[in-house]
Amino acid sequence: MYKLQLYRNGIFFGLMMNIMVYAFFPTYYELLVPIPYLEIPFLKGIGVVVLIGSLLLTRFSQMQLKGAWRIGIDSSETHGTLVTDGIYKVSRNPIALGMLLSTVGLFLVTPNMITFSIIILVHLIFSIRILLEEEHLYKLHGEVYERYRNRTRKWI
Repeated sequence: MYKLQLYRNGIFFGLMMNIMVYAFFPTYYELLVPIPYLEIPFLKGIGVVVLIGSLLLTRFSQMQLKGAWRIGIDSSETHGTLVTDGIYKVSRNPIALGMLLSTVGLFLVTPNMITFSIIILVHLIFSIRILLEEEHLYKLHGEVYERYRNRTRKWI
């Protein structure tokens, strides 16, 4: 799990560097290998909407977890609350979905090979993290979690 956090931090650094170069050093933007045919104002507008929506989804999902919200897997926890209502009726991982959508939104605003690569890396890291979290939740909640998992989609 520690390595996943290191990768996540590296991706976050890459995203921040992408934003800084795009916003403050436009002459160096070419180094990020832009995709010119996607540099359309309409797509940038959609990207902004996706970014805002993804941030709202992530925050709303965190709020619905209330006291069950954790960053990472809390191995010291013996039994927590399994949240299965609200947004969690539709998706088992709405926070991960919101974060993945934020990288898609950023790609639409700044279409380049760096942001495209980050979408793939974020999806990969969250897929691994979800597998680890689901194993942990099954150990905590057993058949209750299994029934929830069978009736609720992983992403959407």
